Amino acid sequence: MKKRVVCAFAAGLALMLIGCQQAPPPAPKPDLKAEAAKIMEADAAWMKAAQEKDAAKIASFYAEDGTSHSAGRPAATGRMAIQKLVEEVSKAQVSLSWKTANVVVAEAGDIAYQTGSWESVEKDAKGKPMQSAGKFLTVWARQADGSWKVKEDMGNAEAPPAPVK
Repeated sequence: MKKRVVCAFAAGLALMLIGCQQAPPPAPKPDLKAEAAKIMEADAAWMKAAQEKDAAKIASFYAEDGTSHSAGRPAATGRMAIQKLVEEVSKAQVSLSWKTANVVVAEAGDIAYQTGSWESVEKDAKGKPMQSAGKFLTVWARQADGSWKVKEDMGNAEAPPAPVK
């Protein structure tokens, strides 16, 4: 009988101690401004690669399963498909630039979106330079190593291309 009481007391004490253990402290909240700055830094390097027409470097800014949604072309998913798309587009492209209006990082610090405007000059079928302008939306995903890669990128033109003035 005494043995049962001692066992019951020990079991109760063990359960109490387990129940009284504190939960681990929550993970520190990410510094959203610092994460947005990392995205802007990556974005600046991405634009530099775009202006240099370095298709492999441009594709490297995308996540392994990232997708580029270019107007008038099928979506390209994966770095190799994106590199191929960029190589094709670059043949006619004279220039490309964009300006970020907004970067918003989710509270968890694992995903973000960027909006802004873009301008480009491309040669038409006759080799005549045509300029376009529009808006873009880019979704960034934070990688395991802390870097940011493009998950989805899309833009649309505000009007049909017009001759360069």
